[in-house]
Order: sequence, then structure tokens, then C-alpha cells
Amino acid sequence: MTERHNIEASQEDIVTFALKLRVMTARLYRESFPTLTSKIVGLVVYIFLLAPSFLISALIWDAIAADKMFVCTDSVGFEFIPPFIHDCCGDHYVWPAAIVWMFWVSLVAASLIFPAAVVTLYSYHADRLSRTTQ
Repeated sequence: MTERHNIEASQEDIVTFALKLRVMTARLYRESFPTLTSKIVGLVVYIFLLAPSFLISALIWDAIAADKMFVCTDSVGFEFIPPFIHDCCGDHYVWPAAIVWMFWVSLVAASLIFPAAVVTLYSYHADRLSRTTQ
């Protein structure tokens, strides 16, 4: 009788363990899947925001730097992509080259940081909103 009781007890332990494992797996899935989904959505939004961010930086560059900080006589109308001056055609820097390059690097950095800040702020507020509604 005790052997049969031990077998039944061990079967109950296995069933209990399986149920606990299923509950833990479901909880882990529920907690991690929305996080993974939001990270993928955030990455996609970041990539889509890069284009307008770089376009705005290029327009700022064209308004402030092109033909004011340097002169490029053979430009094709889009001077945001280096090199800014060429050895031919009388191209030259009006401002010191280091300042021109620092300004360009700061615009590129802003183009990369701005979409990241937008995605981070949106995910922060969405996370706060979801916590308050639960």
C-alpha cells in the first residue's frame, strides 16, 4: 500500500511541477513578448526617423555651412557628404577646417541622437501609461 501511495504521490508531484512550470513559462512569455515587440517597433521607428533627421541636418548644413564656411566650385547641389573641398577648381575653406568638420560631426551626431531620444521618450511614456492602467 505504501508503494502505491508513493507512486500516486510522485505522480501528483510531477503534475504539480508541470502546472507550475506551465504557469511560469506563460508568465515569462507574457512579460517578455511585449518587451521584445516594443523593442522591435522602437528599432523600426528609429530607422524610419533617421531619414527626416538627416534631411533636416542636410538643410541646416546647406543654410549655414555651404558657401559660407567653405567654397566648393564643383558642387552638385548636395554638399552634406564629405569631402567638402577638392584639390582642383579653387575650392577652399573660409573658416578653419577643424571648425567645419566639428560642425558637420555635430550635425551627424544630432541626426543619430534625435530619433533615439524620440523613441526613448515615447517608450518611456507608453510604459508609464501601461503601468497606470493595469
